[in-house]
Amino acid sequence: MRLMIYYTGDGETRTRATRAAEAVRKAFAGRVLVGLPPAERPIPPDATDRFRGASFADALLDRLGGDTAGLWFVEAELATQRGATVPGLAREQRGAVVSTLVLPTQGHVDREAIHEVGHVLGLRHCENDCAMRLPRSLDEADGASAKLCWTCEMKIRN
Repeated sequence: MRLMIYYTGDGETRTRATRAAEAVRKAFAGRVLVGLPPAERPIPPDATDRFRGASFADALLDRLGGDTAGLWFVEAELATQRGATVPGLAREQRGAVVSTLVLPTQGHVDREAIHEVGHVLGLRHCENDCAMRLPRSLDEADGASAKLCWTCEMKIRN
């Protein structure tokens, strides 16, 4: 799968997107071709909740896809259609969006990017010590693996 990298924000967001894209490339070696450098992409006004200032993750995902899936890093809070704040969201074969605003470290951004790209490839949440395990908090995410477990590896190889 070819994956184009996009970002919205300043130079730091671009740097974090580039580093996370490299982590994705390593995690999915040979299965995901990462398009670098990242391309700047503005958040459309109709994809922003003007009362909260959050971006609608679903609306951003609607703008990804086509022949090439996308991974979009935004320096904004992300909200689902139901109003829940999320660090990232993905659609299978289409792409993913990751918030660099709510993830405090590069390690958090890397892990979230790997997790969301796993969903793009069709993986579901996993209970093993795995990047596809769903952390319930940032504290839990601190010790979480950024690698796929053997079970998830086998699912994307087939």
